Amino acid sequence: MKRFLKGVAALALTFSLVACANNSGNTEEPAADETKEEEEDTTPTKGLYQIYNTTGEALTELYIYKNGESDKGTNYAESEDWTHNTPAMLEIDLGELPANECHGIYTLEFTTEGGWTGKFETLSHEEAPVALLSEDAASGATNGQQISFFEPMVEGDYDIYNVTGEKVTELYIYVNGETDKGENYAAEGLDDGATVHVHKDEVPASTISHLYTIEYVTESGRTGAFENLSQETAPISLLAEDDMTGPSPISFFAPEK
Repeated sequence: MKRFLKGVAALALTFSLVACANNSGNTEEPAADETKEEEEDTTPTKGLYQIYNTTGEALTELYIYKNGESDKGTNYAESEDWTHNTPAMLEIDLGELPANECHGIYTLEFTTEGGWTGKFETLSHEEAPVALLSEDAASGATNGQQISFFEPMVEGDYDIYNVTGEKVTELYIYVNGETDKGENYAAEGLDDGATVHVHKDEVPASTISHLYTIEYVTESGRTGAFENLSQETAPISLLAEDDMTGPSPISFFAPEK
């Protein structure tokens, strides 16, 4: 009887081992195409860069090209007014280059009007801000990098034109929500046709809570206020009521000379 039971147990173990082997052999591996599709779903397919010129001078050349290529392709500096000390933003879309080609690693290279050349050779496919640094800033940066992946602080720099048709007696620019309006930039009064330059650099522009209100009062008592002013370099015209094309009492255009 014992011998019979041992035989049954051995036979059952044999069937069990065969079944495990068969199950292991019959496990379906995902098709190569399916695996590829899954990888493509999770891999960035383009590089999208918000590039800021913070070199302190104009750019003459700006390229992004695949590492090892002798042809640098488009000079992006030709498509933007990279003026002195203006952190103008240029958005570059490299969607035409697949992320998995040559490991998706690129060289970013730029040259300033003064001859300073910066290069970063490990740019990957991603969406990111890129600040081009000045030579002095690059020499003090970690590992001597010529770029930084941080959105720069943007200063407010405004040329404000009074085209209201009358004298402006009050002119303020203040952080939204503040009760203290700060300095009256109209000073003793801003005559019709006069211009005042206002420079504000207290807070970064990238924080939505740091939008500003520009508010003015004319000699007749008319008040104009615009509550969505951001930190930027821009002309601002204080408009006459008859010249308003909507609710905004200002425009971002210098008056025609």
